[in-house]
Amino acid sequence: MRGDDNRGVTYRVSYQPYEIYYEPPGGGGLKFSDEEKKHLIMAIGALTLAFTVFWTQMSIFSMDPVVLLFVVGIAFVAVLTGFLLHELGHKIIAQKYGCWAEFRAWPMGLMLAVISAFIGFLFAAPGAVYIRGNISKEENGKISAAGPGMNIVVASFLLPVLIFIYGPDTLIGSLIWMICYLNVFLGGFNMIPFPPLDGSKIIRWNPVIWIGIIVVLGSYFILLLTMF
Repeated sequence: MRGDDNRGVTYRVSYQPYEIYYEPPGGGGLKFSDEEKKHLIMAIGALTLAFTVFWTQMSIFSMDPVVLLFVVGIAFVAVLTGFLLHELGHKIIAQKYGCWAEFRAWPMGLMLAVISAFIGFLFAAPGAVYIRGNISKEENGKISAAGPGMNIVVASFLLPVLIFIYGPDTLIGSLIWMICYLNVFLGGFNMIPFPPLDGSKIIRWNPVIWIGIIVVLGSYFILLLTMF
């Protein structure tokens, strides 16, 4: 997910009970502040718990402690590839355009993710990468598309392995299926064309690209569901 703010050096995000401090980008390479690292760890932990609960509620796995530990490991790897790479996609492209870009978790969204998982569905709004800088509508659209784009890349790489090598009924296949599912789910959720989700910025920049991403993610989602 992407967040935007065009105000001064220090600014407050409307739904978050803390301030985000803007520091101009400098030097090369991907940079993370200590504050951003804390928020990433918090989001990864909450999402790992949420997906563990969700998948066990779906009865894909038994509640045996050893199996449950395995599910936690799968959920953790899936969150790293689905959520973290999605947010890094935004951050990498934004920094490429000379912007300040940092992730901030949304505590209420993380809480809702865990609670909804216990109910039997997932509401995934863990937070957003906030951008500060002068960018065009096209650059803004590309930064937004980089997140779902990373999800598509991961799923596109792993789906052939799942279909032609392992299959979803094997141990490794189950891991691959869940990684693909999380990537497709998070990518698709963020393509909803309402602010502050990525889809609202992508469709404003290029509706054809928005439709193309939706078609790819939708096709992958249907394919994954037919495997069980």
